[in-house]
Amino acid sequence: MSANGRRLCLLLTGVLLAPPASAFQSPVSDTVAALARAAGEQAQAAILDSAIVNSALYEAVSKRFGELLKAGNMTGIERLASAELAIARRVGDRELESKALSDLGTVLFRAEDFNGAVGAYRKALEAAENTRSPSRIAGTLNGLGLAMRDAGSYADSLAAFDRAENLARQGSDPVLLARILNNGATTLQRTGDLRRAALKLEEALSIAEQRNERLGQSFVLNNLGNVYQRQGDYEAALGYYSKSLEIKRQEGNPREVITSLSNLGLNQHYVGRDREALVTLTAALSMARSSGAARLTASGLLNRAMVERKLGQTTDALADLREALALAESGGDKSSIALILSSVAETEFVLGQSPDALAKMRRALDLARDSGSRPDFAQVAEPVGRALLRMGLDDEAEPVLREAMQTVESMRSDTVAREVNLRRFLSTHVRIYQALSELLVRRGKLEEALQIAERAKARVLVDVLRAGGREAITGRMSTAEQSQEHALRATVARASPLVARRKAEGELAAFQTRLYLTYPEIEFQRAAFEPASLAAIGTLLTDPAVAVIEYVVADETTFAFVLRGRRGLPPRVTVHKISTGETQVSALVNKLRGTIASRGYDWAASARRLHQLLIEPALGDLVGATTLIVVPEGPLWQVPFAVLQGADRKLLIERSAIFYAPSLTALYLSARDRKPQPGRPTLLAFANPDFAGQAAQLPGASREALSIAALYGQARSKVYTSAQALESRVRAEASRYSVLHFATHGSINDSNPLYSYLRLTPDPRHGDDGLLEAREMLDLNLRAEVAVLSACDTARGVTANGEGVIGMSWALLVAGAASTVVSHWQVDSASTERFMVAFHRSMTSSPQLAHKARALRSAALDLLATREYRHPFYWAPFVLIGNGF
Repeated sequence: MSANGRRLCLLLTGVLLAPPASAFQSPVSDTVAALARAAGEQAQAAILDSAIVNSALYEAVSKRFGELLKAGNMTGIERLASAELAIARRVGDRELESKALSDLGTVLFRAEDFNGAVGAYRKALEAAENTRSPSRIAGTLNGLGLAMRDAGSYADSLAAFDRAENLARQGSDPVLLARILNNGATTLQRTGDLRRAALKLEEALSIAEQRNERLGQSFVLNNLGNVYQRQGDYEAALGYYSKSLEIKRQEGNPREVITSLSNLGLNQHYVGRDREALVTLTAALSMARSSGAARLTASGLLNRAMVERKLGQTTDALADLREALALAESGGDKSSIALILSSVAETEFVLGQSPDALAKMRRALDLARDSGSRPDFAQVAEPVGRALLRMGLDDEAEPVLREAMQTVESMRSDTVAREVNLRRFLSTHVRIYQALSELLVRRGKLEEALQIAERAKARVLVDVLRAGGREAITGRMSTAEQSQEHALRATVARASPLVARRKAEGELAAFQTRLYLTYPEIEFQRAAFEPASLAAIGTLLTDPAVAVIEYVVADETTFAFVLRGRRGLPPRVTVHKISTGETQVSALVNKLRGTIASRGYDWAASARRLHQLLIEPALGDLVGATTLIVVPEGPLWQVPFAVLQGADRKLLIERSAIFYAPSLTALYLSARDRKPQPGRPTLLAFANPDFAGQAAQLPGASREALSIAALYGQARSKVYTSAQALESRVRAEASRYSVLHFATHGSINDSNPLYSYLRLTPDPRHGDDGLLEAREMLDLNLRAEVAVLSACDTARGVTANGEGVIGMSWALLVAGAASTVVSHWQVDSASTERFMVAFHRSMTSSPQLAHKARALRSAALDLLATREYRHPFYWAPFVLIGNGF
């Protein structure tokens, strides 16, 4: 999939302020109609010569202009703007002349003559300055800022909007201020400053809602959707787009419907609903063609081509892209040309149809750099850099990839700093890091290659660890905000069918994101990121029996970095190239997991094949390793490494204790800053909750929890079962314990992983529905050494390149747990009870918690040694993620 396809549909917003006008008199109405039909200035002058030319005629012409503009009807509208200007000059009113020139700028803007619009608005500004009216000057600057934005002059656009905003705040027209804030935010969004854009849009939305400006609300909502879609928060974006589209359809403005519909289609694509996205984007494209808007049409073609490529319809995609390029070239917008040209070159390259692909890529890169748009440059540089790498042009590829990485890093610092907003940010750019890491491996710079790989992993978790933890927002919310959140949660809980639930989830995500803008003091602080040095990582590898294997999984190649400690020296780094990419690895992983999860007996062939691919190239570097730290990427997060089988049929779990680390930097920070709680470990357990008046039908769960509690001792453990296993108790007590254990049902939401949940007992008094969702786990502020989810499929979620598997395990780590134990598939009750008791027994064998990964291995070997539970279905589902020491 080309990253160029991530181009958001443009929102074309003109100056829609229309002055009040008196009712038309019949002669005046006739004059207005004649002026709208007049062909040329001479014909208009003749009409005006025979009419009464005064402010009333101007008002009538202006009113008709506003009506046509609002309806999206461009027929005759340019003639009316010209007539406005002629009347204003005959009357000699500089303020009316300024407004007429602004209306002419709006017409040229709508016709996508952006340079012409800039010229008209500049003349309008000269006339407005003479009026000394702050609102007139501000309104004109608003139009000028928009025209400069779409002409590609972002710095000038921001300067115009800043001045317009200052003037509008001095005046008494809140609607004008809201429009300036909205439009200024669109320029900020294009430059990649998403946080400032969101702040302005939230203020604009508040004004539009207070004034009941419905169409204005729809513009702001669409732009808020663009902000959150840019940073990968697709749930929040969906909520904004859906509301925007609903209002626009109600207001009957077909042109403005196009933007929200197209953005909604992109959002469907980004969450994997490609067939649905293709239908939506085709409808939006058809409307764009009918409107005659070349830029909207070009953007629509680019968007649809992205989905077509994803669906394997490469020839159709290329046809769309070539048509889009012709339209963009005629308009002269550097960003659009760069994005489309890069995608054309990449698609032709894939089809073997482009002898001049390299020239196109170089031109696209120059245009993107000149455009001043950080997001667009990053989107163009990624495929260009990778293509240069594939062509063997390393000297040219390296500076491109480094510049792209620096651009992405700078944009990340300008996002809304909420964990759920950032979790997917790097996933759209991770190929930049992969390509640069590969290039450095080729050049023998292994340490730097590893550090580049680390830059793209677990960044949210690293941010939280470096900030010293996180705080919940609930205590700062007003009563009204808490009531609103409660109502939105209730709507999500009862929403049906699926489309209604998605909309409700989007509205809740948007509300919660808004709180982080309302209360900026609760945002966690992001320090300048530097991956852990080899010397720092060496502090984890003082035991010669510990080894690290970190993977980078690209489209066509996988790299395995192996690190082993050396006394008094930084770890030794070796790297192994595996000629298998993401698609092939995914197929092998899915086959192995599916076979084991269904208790099939032909799993060994897949286990040996994956061992051959992932472990055997590095076997010489793993000699003597009895603890293996695996840092996966992409599909490798779904590999049960314990079952991988060597040529001697020995399982990896029989050789080593294994745990998974989101990144070595995160592991180092966790180990460095961890302050074990004084005294012996304490346990908080929840089991077999009472849901809707009935127990959750986990017959062994209560027995499991009580048996585990006995290992910790009555004074150091607390177990809640049945009706006492309240969700509210988790919130109130979880932060005080060093070990958390949940023996309950889990449910995975594949489309929205942060709505995956553990089932507990509802507590109506506290407004709890009994579903402890992953997004709620983020607010638990934990201090636990380990959180154990003794339930089905709790290791699952959506794999986001950069952060790993987004789901319950990720949420618990971000919330402060040092490690989590989660399951790869549905588990058996009896074997799970035995496994968990054995795991906790091994952990509590010392005054402090013993080596957690070794305890997990001990439990697995205990089951493996039995006839009844020898199959990996029983002993291999549970994995430890985080700090396994």
